[in-house]
Amino acid sequence: MNIPKKATTLAEAINVFDSRRPLMTKAELDAFYVERPPERLDEMGQMKVLLQSLTKPGKFLFTGPRGSGKSTELYRLVGERGIRSEFFVIHFSVTKSLNPSNLHFTDLVLGIANQLLATATDKDILTKDITQIIREDLLDDVFRWFDTTLLKDIPLRARDHFENATITAKVNLLAVELESKFRVEPATRDVIRSRLEKNMERLLEDIKFMADDIRRKIGRQTLIIVEDIDKLDREVARKLYLNHAATLTRPATHVIYTFPISLRYTNDYNQISRNFDETYPLPNIKINNRNGDPHPTGRDMLRRMVLERIEADLIEPPALERLVEMSGGVPLILIDLTQRAVVHTLASNHSRVGLENVDASIYKERRDYQAILTAEQLDLLRRRQEDKAMRNNTPDLECLHNLSLLEYTNNEAWRDVNPIVNQLLDNDNAD
Repeated sequence: MNIPKKATTLAEAINVFDSRRPLMTKAELDAFYVERPPERLDEMGQMKVLLQSLTKPGKFLFTGPRGSGKSTELYRLVGERGIRSEFFVIHFSVTKSLNPSNLHFTDLVLGIANQLLATATDKDILTKDITQIIREDLLDDVFRWFDTTLLKDIPLRARDHFENATITAKVNLLAVELESKFRVEPATRDVIRSRLEKNMERLLEDIKFMADDIRRKIGRQTLIIVEDIDKLDREVARKLYLNHAATLTRPATHVIYTFPISLRYTNDYNQISRNFDETYPLPNIKINNRNGDPHPTGRDMLRRMVLERIEADLIEPPALERLVEMSGGVPLILIDLTQRAVVHTLASNHSRVGLENVDASIYKERRDYQAILTAEQLDLLRRRQEDKAMRNNTPDLECLHNLSLLEYTNNEAWRDVNPIVNQLLDNDNAD
Protein backbone atom coordinates (compact mmCIF):
# COMPACT_ATOMS: atom_id res chain seq x y z
CA MET A 1 0.00 0.00 0.00
CA ASN A 2 1.39 3.39 -0.99
CA ILE A 3 1.45 5.86 1.88
CA PRO A 4 0.34 9.30 0.59
CA LYS A 5 2.97 11.99 0.96
CA LYS A 6 3.72 15.46 -0.24
CA ALA A 7 5.12 15.55 -3.77
CA THR A 8 8.84 16.31 -3.93
CA THR A 9 8.97 16.29 -7.74
CA LEU A 10 6.69 17.64 -10.42
CA ALA A 11 6.07 14.11 -11.72
CA GLU A 12 4.78 13.09 -8.29
CA ALA A 13 2.64 16.23 -8.14
CA ILE A 14 0.58 15.13 -11.15
CA ASN A 15 -0.79 12.24 -9.13
CA VAL A 16 -1.45 14.02 -5.84
CA PHE A 17 -3.54 16.65 -7.67
CA ASP A 18 -6.33 14.38 -8.86
CA SER A 19 -9.75 16.03 -8.63
CA ARG A 20 -11.54 12.80 -9.56
CA ARG A 21 -10.50 11.16 -6.30
CA PRO A 22 -11.62 12.60 -2.95
CA LEU A 23 -9.52 12.09 0.16
CA MET A 24 -10.89 8.72 1.20
CA THR A 25 -8.55 7.03 3.66
CA LYS A 26 -7.28 8.10 7.05
CA ALA A 27 -3.77 8.28 5.60
CA GLU A 28 -4.91 10.59 2.79
CA LEU A 29 -6.86 12.80 5.19
CA ASP A 30 -3.88 12.96 7.56
CA ALA A 31 -1.56 13.88 4.71
CA PHE A 32 -3.61 16.35 2.68
CA TYR A 33 -6.78 17.52 4.45
CA VAL A 34 -7.01 21.21 5.34
CA GLU A 35 -9.56 22.47 7.88
CA ARG A 36 -12.18 24.84 6.57
CA PRO A 37 -12.37 28.36 8.03
CA PRO A 38 -14.36 28.26 11.31
CA GLU A 39 -16.71 31.05 10.28
CA ARG A 40 -20.08 29.35 10.64
CA LEU A 41 -21.68 26.52 12.55
CA ASP A 42 -20.03 23.22 11.73
CA GLU A 43 -22.62 21.53 9.50
CA MET A 44 -20.77 18.21 9.49
CA GLY A 45 -20.61 18.26 13.28
CA GLN A 46 -24.35 18.84 13.43
CA MET A 47 -24.94 15.93 11.07
CA LYS A 48 -22.84 13.69 13.31
CA VAL A 49 -24.87 14.70 16.39
CA LEU A 50 -28.16 13.95 14.65
CA LEU A 51 -26.90 10.61 13.33
CA GLN A 52 -25.85 9.58 16.82
CA SER A 53 -29.02 10.82 18.50
CA LEU A 54 -31.91 9.73 16.27
CA THR A 55 -33.70 6.62 17.46
CA LYS A 56 -35.12 6.01 13.98
CA PRO A 57 -33.13 5.71 10.74
CA GLY A 58 -32.34 9.26 9.61
CA LYS A 59 -32.45 10.51 6.03
CA PHE A 60 -30.35 13.55 5.15
CA LEU A 61 -29.67 15.73 2.14
CA PHE A 62 -26.09 16.95 1.78
CA THR A 63 -25.79 19.76 -0.69
CA GLY A 64 -23.34 22.29 -1.96
CA PRO A 65 -21.85 23.54 -5.22
CA ARG A 66 -20.24 20.96 -7.48
CA GLY A 67 -16.57 20.71 -6.62
CA SER A 68 -16.90 22.15 -3.11
CA GLY A 69 -15.43 19.01 -1.53
CA LYS A 70 -18.55 17.13 -0.41
CA SER A 71 -17.12 13.64 -0.97
CA THR A 72 -13.97 14.43 1.01
CA GLU A 73 -16.07 15.85 3.87
CA LEU A 74 -18.22 12.71 3.90
CA TYR A 75 -15.14 10.48 4.13
CA ARG A 76 -13.86 12.67 6.92
CA LEU A 77 -17.21 12.39 8.71
CA VAL A 78 -16.90 8.60 8.90
CA GLY A 79 -13.14 8.68 9.46
CA GLU A 80 -11.74 11.43 11.62
CA ARG A 81 -15.07 12.28 13.23
CA GLY A 82 -15.52 8.75 14.52
CA ILE A 83 -18.71 7.70 12.77
CA ARG A 84 -17.08 4.53 11.39
CA SER A 85 -16.62 3.10 14.88
CA GLU A 86 -20.35 3.50 15.58
CA PHE A 87 -21.90 2.61 12.21
CA PHE A 88 -21.53 0.00 9.51
CA VAL A 89 -20.75 2.47 6.73
CA ILE A 90 -21.43 1.81 3.06
CA HIS A 91 -20.37 4.21 0.28
CA PHE A 92 -22.40 4.05 -2.90
CA SER A 93 -21.78 6.17 -6.01
CA VAL A 94 -24.57 6.46 -8.58
CA THR A 95 -22.12 7.48 -11.31
CA LYS A 96 -19.85 4.47 -10.72
CA SER A 97 -22.45 1.81 -9.99
CA LEU A 98 -25.47 2.85 -12.07
CA ASN A 99 -26.18 4.45 -15.43
CA PRO A 100 -26.32 8.18 -14.59
CA SER A 101 -27.81 9.25 -17.92
CA ASN A 102 -30.82 6.97 -17.48
CA LEU A 103 -31.49 6.77 -13.76
CA HIS A 104 -34.77 5.44 -12.35
CA PHE A 105 -35.81 5.45 -8.70
CA THR A 106 -35.84 1.64 -8.68
CA ASP A 107 -32.18 1.68 -9.74
CA LEU A 108 -31.24 3.63 -6.64
CA VAL A 109 -33.06 1.38 -4.18
CA LEU A 110 -31.64 -1.72 -5.87
CA GLY A 111 -28.18 -0.13 -5.82
CA ILE A 112 -28.46 0.49 -2.08
CA ALA A 113 -29.55 -3.09 -1.40
CA ASN A 114 -26.93 -4.56 -3.69
CA GLN A 115 -24.12 -2.47 -2.19
CA LEU A 116 -25.24 -3.53 1.28
CA LEU A 117 -25.02 -7.18 0.19
CA ALA A 118 -21.65 -6.70 -1.52
CA THR A 119 -20.10 -4.89 1.45
CA ALA A 120 -21.45 -7.26 4.10
CA THR A 121 -20.00 -10.26 2.22
CA ASP A 122 -16.70 -8.70 1.14
CA LYS A 123 -13.82 -10.89 2.30
CA ASP A 124 -11.76 -7.75 2.97
CA ILE A 125 -14.46 -6.53 5.40
CA LEU A 126 -14.96 -9.83 7.20
CA THR A 127 -12.41 -10.76 9.86
CA LYS A 128 -11.33 -13.79 11.85
CA ASP A 129 -13.48 -12.59 14.73
CA ILE A 130 -16.49 -11.70 12.55
CA THR A 131 -16.76 -14.17 9.69
CA GLN A 132 -20.46 -13.54 9.17
CA ILE A 133 -22.11 -10.10 9.44
CA ILE A 134 -25.50 -11.28 8.18
CA ARG A 135 -26.62 -14.73 9.32
CA GLU A 136 -26.55 -17.49 6.72
CA ASP A 137 -30.27 -18.28 6.65
CA LEU A 138 -31.13 -14.64 5.88
CA LEU A 139 -28.41 -14.39 3.25
CA ASP A 140 -29.70 -17.59 1.69
CA ASP A 141 -33.26 -16.26 1.57
CA VAL A 142 -32.18 -12.98 -0.02
CA PHE A 143 -29.89 -14.81 -2.44
CA ARG A 144 -32.64 -17.16 -3.61
CA TRP A 145 -35.04 -14.28 -4.23
CA PHE A 146 -32.44 -12.33 -6.21
CA ASP A 147 -31.33 -15.38 -8.20
CA THR A 148 -34.69 -16.99 -8.97
CA THR A 149 -37.07 -14.01 -9.10
CA LEU A 150 -35.30 -10.72 -9.72
CA LEU A 151 -32.64 -12.20 -12.02
CA LYS A 152 -34.64 -15.09 -13.43
CA ASP A 153 -33.55 -16.02 -16.99
CA ILE A 154 -30.80 -13.37 -16.92
CA PRO A 155 -27.43 -15.00 -17.78
CA LEU A 156 -24.86 -14.68 -14.99
CA ARG A 157 -21.29 -15.98 -15.13
CA ALA A 158 -21.36 -16.11 -11.34
CA ARG A 159 -23.72 -19.10 -11.45
CA ASP A 160 -20.83 -21.22 -12.76
CA HIS A 161 -19.17 -20.83 -9.36
CA PHE A 162 -22.17 -21.33 -7.06
CA GLU A 163 -22.03 -25.11 -6.64
CA ASN A 164 -19.13 -25.38 -4.19
CA ALA A 165 -19.21 -21.82 -2.80
CA THR A 166 -20.36 -20.76 0.64
CA ILE A 167 -23.51 -18.66 0.81
CA THR A 168 -21.38 -15.62 1.65
CA ALA A 169 -19.24 -16.13 -1.45
CA LYS A 170 -22.28 -16.76 -3.66
CA VAL A 171 -23.96 -13.55 -2.52
CA ASN A 172 -20.81 -11.55 -3.13
CA LEU A 173 -20.31 -13.00 -6.60
CA LEU A 174 -23.92 -12.28 -7.52
CA ALA A 175 -23.85 -8.72 -6.14
CA VAL A 176 -20.64 -7.79 -7.97
CA GLU A 177 -21.87 -9.13 -11.33
CA LEU A 178 -25.34 -7.61 -10.90
CA GLU A 179 -23.84 -4.15 -10.52
CA SER A 180 -21.80 -4.55 -13.70
CA LYS A 181 -24.65 -5.95 -15.82
CA PHE A 182 -27.20 -3.45 -14.57
CA ARG A 183 -24.92 -0.54 -15.44
CA VAL A 184 -23.98 -1.54 -19.00
CA GLU A 185 -26.83 -3.70 -20.32
CA PRO A 186 -30.03 -1.73 -21.15
CA ALA A 187 -32.10 -4.85 -21.78
CA THR A 188 -31.12 -6.34 -18.40
CA ARG A 189 -31.85 -3.01 -16.74
CA ASP A 190 -35.36 -2.84 -18.25
CA VAL A 191 -36.24 -6.35 -17.13
CA ILE A 192 -35.05 -5.80 -13.57
CA ARG A 193 -36.82 -2.44 -13.31
CA SER A 194 -40.11 -3.99 -14.39
CA ARG A 195 -39.76 -6.72 -11.78
CA LEU A 196 -38.75 -4.30 -9.07
CA GLU A 197 -41.77 -2.06 -9.58
CA LYS A 198 -43.89 -5.08 -8.65
CA ASN A 199 -41.59 -6.21 -5.82
CA MET A 200 -40.35 -2.98 -4.21
CA GLU A 201 -41.83 -3.90 -0.83
CA ARG A 202 -39.87 -7.16 -0.83
CA LEU A 203 -36.62 -5.34 -1.59
CA LEU A 204 -37.24 -2.75 1.16
CA GLU A 205 -38.08 -5.56 3.55
CA ASP A 206 -34.78 -7.30 2.75
CA ILE A 207 -32.86 -4.07 3.43
CA LYS A 208 -34.57 -3.82 6.83
CA PHE A 209 -33.88 -7.45 7.76
CA MET A 210 -30.22 -7.14 6.76
CA ALA A 211 -29.74 -3.86 8.68
CA ASP A 212 -31.41 -5.37 11.75
CA ASP A 213 -29.14 -8.42 11.53
CA ILE A 214 -26.02 -6.27 11.24
CA ARG A 215 -27.04 -4.32 14.34
CA ARG A 216 -27.57 -7.52 16.31
CA LYS A 217 -24.30 -9.07 15.12
CA ILE A 218 -21.82 -6.21 15.43
CA GLY A 219 -23.76 -3.66 17.47
CA ARG A 220 -23.76 -0.95 14.77
CA GLN A 221 -26.48 0.75 12.80
CA THR A 222 -26.07 0.83 9.04
CA LEU A 223 -25.25 4.15 7.36
CA ILE A 224 -25.38 4.35 3.57
CA ILE A 225 -23.78 7.36 1.86
CA VAL A 226 -25.18 7.87 -1.64
CA GLU A 227 -22.79 10.06 -3.59
CA ASP A 228 -22.78 11.86 -6.95
CA ILE A 229 -26.51 12.50 -7.36
CA ASP A 230 -25.48 16.16 -7.50
CA LYS A 231 -23.46 15.34 -10.64
CA LEU A 232 -26.50 14.13 -12.58
CA ASP A 233 -28.29 16.19 -15.18
CA ARG A 234 -30.47 18.67 -13.28
CA GLU A 235 -33.73 17.36 -14.71
CA VAL A 236 -32.84 13.72 -13.94
CA ALA A 237 -32.07 14.64 -10.33
CA ARG A 238 -35.19 16.79 -10.09
CA LYS A 239 -37.51 13.98 -11.20
CA LEU A 240 -35.79 11.51 -8.91
CA TYR A 241 -36.24 13.64 -5.79
CA LEU A 242 -39.55 15.28 -6.64
CA ASN A 243 -41.43 12.16 -7.73
CA HIS A 244 -39.80 9.53 -5.56
CA ALA A 245 -38.52 11.16 -2.36
CA ALA A 246 -41.02 9.11 -0.34
CA THR A 247 -39.50 5.88 -1.68
CA LEU A 248 -35.91 7.08 -1.21
CA THR A 249 -36.61 7.60 2.48
CA ARG A 250 -38.08 4.10 2.96
CA PRO A 251 -34.88 2.01 3.44
CA ALA A 252 -34.60 1.12 7.13
CA THR A 253 -31.06 2.47 7.47
CA HIS A 254 -29.51 5.88 7.93
CA VAL A 255 -28.94 7.39 4.49
CA ILE A 256 -27.09 10.55 3.39
CA TYR A 257 -27.99 11.60 -0.16
CA THR A 258 -26.00 14.21 -2.05
CA PHE A 259 -28.36 16.83 -3.46
CA PRO A 260 -27.82 19.33 -6.30
CA ILE A 261 -27.45 22.88 -5.04
CA SER A 262 -29.45 24.10 -8.05
CA LEU A 263 -32.51 22.19 -6.75
CA ARG A 264 -32.13 23.83 -3.34
CA TYR A 265 -33.35 27.08 -4.88
CA THR A 266 -36.41 25.86 -6.77
CA ASN A 267 -40.07 25.77 -5.80
CA ASP A 268 -39.74 21.99 -5.64
CA TYR A 269 -37.38 22.08 -2.66
CA ASN A 270 -39.99 22.51 0.08
CA GLN A 271 -41.97 19.57 -1.23
CA ILE A 272 -38.81 17.43 -1.46
CA SER A 273 -37.29 18.39 1.89
CA ARG A 274 -40.41 17.48 3.89
CA ASN A 275 -39.47 13.84 3.34
CA PHE A 276 -36.01 14.22 4.89
CA ASP A 277 -34.83 14.90 8.44
CA GLU A 278 -32.43 17.71 7.58
CA THR A 279 -30.48 19.39 4.80
CA TYR A 280 -26.82 20.27 5.34
CA PRO A 281 -24.98 22.64 2.98
CA LEU A 282 -21.26 22.82 2.22
CA PRO A 283 -20.38 26.19 0.67
CA ASN A 284 -17.56 27.26 -1.57
CA ILE A 285 -14.58 28.86 0.15
CA LYS A 286 -14.66 32.64 0.04
CA ILE A 287 -11.66 34.32 -1.53
CA ASN A 288 -13.37 37.74 -1.46
CA ASN A 289 -16.15 39.33 0.53
CA ARG A 290 -19.23 40.49 -1.30
CA ASN A 291 -17.82 44.03 -1.60
CA GLY A 292 -14.76 42.65 -3.39
CA ASP A 293 -12.30 42.95 -0.49
CA PRO A 294 -9.97 39.93 -0.20
CA HIS A 295 -10.90 37.32 2.37
CA PRO A 296 -7.58 36.30 3.97
CA THR A 297 -8.83 33.22 5.86
CA GLY A 298 -10.28 31.57 2.77
CA ARG A 299 -7.26 32.41 0.63
CA ASP A 300 -4.92 30.95 3.23
CA MET A 301 -6.88 27.69 3.28
CA LEU A 302 -6.59 27.37 -0.50
CA ARG A 303 -2.83 28.04 -0.39
CA ARG A 304 -2.46 25.31 2.21
CA MET A 305 -4.51 22.92 0.05
CA VAL A 306 -1.78 23.26 -2.58
CA LEU A 307 1.21 23.35 -0.24
CA GLU A 308 0.05 20.28 1.72
CA ARG A 309 0.42 18.31 -1.54
CA ILE A 310 3.55 19.80 -3.10
CA GLU A 311 6.86 21.14 -1.79
CA ALA A 312 6.85 24.94 -1.80
CA ASP A 313 10.06 25.16 -3.82
CA LEU A 314 8.28 23.52 -6.80
CA ILE A 315 5.90 26.45 -7.31
CA GLU A 316 6.67 30.15 -7.55
CA PRO A 317 4.70 32.34 -5.07
CA PRO A 318 3.02 34.46 -7.80
CA ALA A 319 1.88 31.27 -9.52
CA LEU A 320 0.37 29.99 -6.28
CA GLU A 321 -1.48 33.28 -5.78
CA ARG A 322 -2.84 33.12 -9.32
CA LEU A 323 -4.13 29.59 -8.70
CA VAL A 324 -5.88 30.69 -5.52
CA GLU A 325 -7.44 33.73 -7.21
CA MET A 326 -8.63 31.89 -10.31
CA SER A 327 -10.03 28.91 -8.41
CA GLY A 328 -12.88 31.09 -7.18
CA GLY A 329 -12.70 29.17 -3.90
CA VAL A 330 -13.81 25.88 -5.50
CA PRO A 331 -11.49 23.01 -4.42
CA LEU A 332 -12.23 21.04 -7.61
CA ILE A 333 -11.13 23.94 -9.82
CA LEU A 334 -8.04 24.57 -7.69
CA ILE A 335 -6.92 20.94 -7.95
CA ASP A 336 -7.63 20.75 -11.69
CA LEU A 337 -5.82 24.01 -12.47
CA THR A 338 -2.80 22.97 -10.42
CA GLN A 339 -2.51 19.58 -12.08
CA ARG A 340 -2.73 21.13 -15.55
CA ALA A 341 -0.15 23.74 -14.61
CA VAL A 342 2.21 21.01 -13.41
CA VAL A 343 1.79 19.10 -16.67
CA HIS A 344 2.50 22.27 -18.67
CA THR A 345 5.58 22.93 -16.55
CA LEU A 346 7.01 19.47 -17.22
CA ALA A 347 6.20 19.69 -20.93
CA SER A 348 8.01 23.05 -21.04
CA ASN A 349 11.10 21.55 -19.35
CA HIS A 350 10.82 23.97 -16.44
CA SER A 351 11.72 23.02 -12.89
CA ARG A 352 9.14 25.18 -11.06
CA VAL A 353 5.51 26.01 -11.77
CA GLY A 354 5.46 29.64 -12.88
CA LEU A 355 2.84 32.17 -13.91
CA GLU A 356 3.06 31.21 -17.56
CA ASN A 357 2.23 27.59 -16.68
CA VAL A 358 -0.73 28.57 -14.55
CA ASP A 359 -1.97 30.93 -17.26
CA ALA A 360 -1.82 28.11 -19.81
CA SER A 361 -3.95 26.02 -17.47
CA ILE A 362 -6.43 28.86 -17.06
CA TYR A 363 -6.58 29.47 -20.81
CA LYS A 364 -7.60 25.85 -21.45
CA GLU A 365 -10.31 26.01 -18.79
CA ARG A 366 -11.61 29.30 -20.18
CA ARG A 367 -11.86 27.80 -23.67
CA ASP A 368 -13.97 24.99 -22.25
CA TYR A 369 -16.42 27.56 -20.86
CA GLN A 370 -16.38 29.51 -24.10
CA ALA A 371 -17.56 26.36 -25.88
CA ILE A 372 -20.59 25.79 -23.63
CA LEU A 373 -21.85 29.22 -22.57
CA THR A 374 -24.59 30.77 -24.71
CA ALA A 375 -24.91 34.47 -25.48
CA GLU A 376 -27.87 34.64 -23.09
CA GLN A 377 -25.84 33.03 -20.30
CA LEU A 378 -22.97 35.47 -20.88
CA ASP A 379 -25.42 38.38 -20.59
CA LEU A 380 -26.78 36.93 -17.35
CA LEU A 381 -23.25 36.52 -15.97
CA ARG A 382 -22.50 40.16 -16.76
CA ARG A 383 -25.50 41.15 -14.62
CA ARG A 384 -24.37 38.94 -11.75
CA GLN A 385 -20.88 40.40 -12.04
CA GLU A 386 -22.45 43.74 -11.14
CA ASP A 387 -25.20 42.90 -8.65
CA LYS A 388 -23.95 39.66 -6.96
CA ALA A 389 -27.64 38.79 -6.59
CA MET A 390 -29.31 35.49 -5.72
CA ARG A 391 -31.77 34.77 -8.52
CA ASN A 392 -33.49 31.42 -8.66
CA ASN A 393 -34.65 31.38 -12.25
CA THR A 394 -33.67 28.57 -14.60
CA PRO A 395 -30.82 30.44 -16.39
CA ASP A 396 -29.14 31.33 -13.07
CA LEU A 397 -29.47 27.78 -11.81
CA GLU A 398 -28.02 26.38 -15.03
CA CYS A 399 -24.98 28.65 -14.62
CA LEU A 400 -24.71 27.58 -10.99
CA HIS A 401 -24.77 23.94 -12.10
CA ASN A 402 -22.00 24.37 -14.71
CA LEU A 403 -19.85 26.42 -12.28
CA SER A 404 -19.75 29.56 -14.40
CA LEU A 405 -21.63 31.18 -11.49
CA LEU A 406 -20.40 30.55 -7.94
CA GLU A 407 -22.18 30.94 -4.63
CA TYR A 408 -20.78 32.14 -1.31
CA THR A 409 -22.13 32.72 2.18
CA ASN A 410 -21.35 34.48 5.42
CA ASN A 411 -24.29 36.17 7.14
CA GLU A 412 -25.99 36.21 3.75
CA ALA A 413 -25.62 34.39 0.47
CA TRP A 414 -24.54 35.92 -2.81
CA ARG A 415 -23.26 34.84 -6.19
CA ASP A 416 -20.40 35.95 -8.37
CA VAL A 417 -18.93 34.98 -11.70
CA ASN A 418 -16.27 32.30 -11.82
CA PRO A 419 -13.00 34.27 -12.21
CA ILE A 420 -11.99 32.09 -15.17
CA VAL A 421 -15.11 33.21 -17.03
CA ASN A 422 -14.69 36.92 -16.32
CA GLN A 423 -12.55 37.56 -19.39
CA LEU A 424 -15.28 36.10 -21.61
CA LEU A 425 -17.62 38.82 -20.41
CA ASP A 426 -15.45 41.51 -21.95
CA ASN A 427 -16.36 41.46 -25.63
CA ASP A 428 -12.97 42.86 -26.57
CA ASN A 429 -11.20 39.91 -24.94
CA ALA A 430 -13.62 37.09 -25.68
CA ASP A 431 -11.67 35.63 -28.60
